[in-house]
Amino acid sequence: MHFRLISSSLLMMAVLFCSSVMASGQDAEPLRIVVNPTVIEPVNGKLPATVNLAIAETNCDEKSGTALSKDDKVRITGGGLTASAITSFGRCWVIATVTVDPNTPAGNNKVFLVDKDDKVLGSANLAVLNNTAGLIPPGLAPEVDVMWQVMSQGNCSDVFGKRVSQSEYCIQVKIGNNSGYPLQIAGVGFTSKLKNLMDQNLDITISNNSYASTRAILIKENVTNFRNVLYNSIQAAGVLMAAFTPYFHATNPKANWSTAAAIVSGPLLAAFNVVVPNPVITQLNNLDDQSFRDNRIIPNNTQILTVVFVDKQALTLQLASYNATLQQGLNKLMEDQKNKVAAETNAATKTAMQDRIDITEQMVSKAMETSKSTVRNSTNPSEFYPFTRKGSFDPLLVKLALGNLVIVGQEIQYLQRVQIQSAATPSSSLPLQAAPSSQSFTAPLLGSVTKPIVLTNKGSSQLTSIAAQFTGANKDDFSVPANTCTTIDAGANCTLNVTFTPTAKKSPDRSATMQLTFSGGSTPASVTLAGTASFEADKVGISPVPDLKAAAGSSTKGTLTLANVNDGPITISPPPAIKPTGSPFSISDNKCTGSLASETTCTIEVTFSPPKGAAAGAQSATLTVNYQVNGAATKAVLLAGTVQ
Repeated sequence: MHFRLISSSLLMMAVLFCSSVMASGQDAEPLRIVVNPTVIEPVNGKLPATVNLAIAETNCDEKSGTALSKDDKVRITGGGLTASAITSFGRCWVIATVTVDPNTPAGNNKVFLVDKDDKVLGSANLAVLNNTAGLIPPGLAPEVDVMWQVMSQGNCSDVFGKRVSQSEYCIQVKIGNNSGYPLQIAGVGFTSKLKNLMDQNLDITISNNSYASTRAILIKENVTNFRNVLYNSIQAAGVLMAAFTPYFHATNPKANWSTAAAIVSGPLLAAFNVVVPNPVITQLNNLDDQSFRDNRIIPNNTQILTVVFVDKQALTLQLASYNATLQQGLNKLMEDQKNKVAAETNAATKTAMQDRIDITEQMVSKAMETSKSTVRNSTNPSEFYPFTRKGSFDPLLVKLALGNLVIVGQEIQYLQRVQIQSAATPSSSLPLQAAPSSQSFTAPLLGSVTKPIVLTNKGSSQLTSIAAQFTGANKDDFSVPANTCTTIDAGANCTLNVTFTPTAKKSPDRSATMQLTFSGGSTPASVTLAGTASFEADKVGISPVPDLKAAAGSSTKGTLTLANVNDGPITISPPPAIKPTGSPFSISDNKCTGSLASETTCTIEVTFSPPKGAAAGAQSATLTVNYQVNGAATKAVLLAGTVQ
C-alpha cells in the first residue's frame, strides 16, 4: 500500500514537473537586450557604409546568462539596414555587421535577435539620424511637443540642494521631437505678460539659467554648508594638533598627543563621513544627470526629460500681481457666500451654509497663510514679496507667472535658427507658404469637389521635391490628383488642386491636415482641411459614372460604388438592372447583392459596347438598384456613353 502511494505521488510529481517545464517553455519571457551603438549618425553629411553592431543581454552573469552562438541571427525592421551573419559571439553577447544604404530614412528601427529556428529571443531599438527629413508618424503633424511643470521647493531641495532651491525655481521639461529632423536645443525660456503695472501690458521673456551658473551655486554650497565647515574644521584641528607635537618633551604626553592627532585626522574624520555624508556630491551628480545642457540633441520621433532653472528674483513682479489677484478672488468668494447666508430664511439651510462657509474660510485662511509665507520678505516680515529664501512656494502660481515655454534650437545639418513657442513653429518663418491656411469642402457621398491652394516660395532659393502628405482622422478623403507644384522658384507661386471625396462613413464631418514637404526643408507648410459629406435622406449613396467612350464594335468598362451609411444593414433585392433592354450598356460584374452592412460599399461594373455600324454620338441608359431601408427604395443612375 505504501509503495503504491509513493509510486503514485512520484508519478504525479513527475507529471506536474513536466507540465511546468512545458508551460515555462511556452511562456518563456524574451531576453532583455541592448544594442551598441543605439544610434547610427551621419559622418560628414553621409551615413556610414557599415556599422559593427553589438547585441548584449542585460543583467548577464555566468550563472543566469544565455549562451548565444553563431547559429543565432540578427534581423532589422525597416528599409536600408541589413545585418550579416554573426561574426563573433560569447556568453550573453554577439556582434554582427550592419550594411547601411545611403538612402536609409531617418527613424527608429527594431533589432531582433532570433535563434536558428527563427524564434525571437529579444528585441531592442536602433535609431537612424539623417540629414534629410524623417518620417512623421501617421496621423501626426510635424511639431515639437512640450509639457512642463514647476517642482515644489521641497523636491527641488532634496534633489539639487537647499541653496539651489532657495535662489532658483526648478522646472521639469518634457520635449517630444516630431519635426522630421533631429533638433539641437540651444536654450529654454519663458514668455508672459505683466499686467497691472502702471496700466501697462508688457511682454516679458525670461531665459533659463546656465548649467555652469547652477553648478557654481552648488560648489559654493559645498564650501559654506555647516556640515562641510565642521568637517573641514575637524580636519584642520588634526593638522594643527600634528603641528604642535614637537612642543611636547615628555615621552608619554607626546605619544598621547600624537595618538589623539592621528585619531582626529583619521578615524574621527572617517566616522564623521559615515554618519554625516556630504550631500552636495549626490546633488552635483543629480545636476549632471538631469539638468539641461546647451546644444542638447533630440533625435526625430524621440523625447527627453530635463530640468531647467530660473532665477527666483526674476519673477518678483509677476508673482506679486498673481498673488494680489488670487487674494482678491478669494475675498470676493467669501463675501458672496456670506451674502447668500444673510439672505437665507430657512434656519436649517442657513446653519448648513454657515458650516460650509466656516470650513471654506479655514481653507482660504490656510491657503493665504501659505501664500504669505511664500512671499514674505525675510528682512521685513510685514512686507510680502514673491521672492524668499525661506518657506515654500506654490508651483501652480509660479507656472502661471512664467507663462509660455519657448525653445530655441538648431537643426543638425541645417544651420537655420528655429524658435518653437507653445509647441508650434510660426508659419511666417517658413520658406514655403500656403494660402489659404485652411480650406473647407462640401461634396455628396462618394462624389467629389476640388479647390485650389496657392503655394508661395518666400525664400531666397528654389524649392524642389515639393510633395503633399495627408494626416489626420479622415486623410483618405482628401487627395491631390496631380501635383503640378513639385518645384517653385524663389518669389514665385503655384496653384495646387486638392480634391475632397467623402468615403462611406456615418459622420458627415471630415477633417485632415495637408503637409507640404520640400527638399532640405525644416518644417513643412501645413493646411487644415475640413469637409462635409452631404447625405441623402435614405443615407445610401452611389458614385457618379464616368462618361464611357468606345468605338463601334469595341467596348469599355466603368465601375460604380454603392455605399451604406445607415446605422444598420440594407438589403439589395432584386439584383440591379439596366433599362431600356437592348441598350449598349450591360452589367458585367455585380457585387451588390443581398445584405450590405453599415459603413461598407459594394461595386457594380458596367460595360459599354456599341455594336458595329453604330453611329457616332451620345448614348444613355438607366441603372436601377432596389434596396430596403425603412421600407422599399429605388436608386436610379443615368449611364452615359459616347460612340467614337
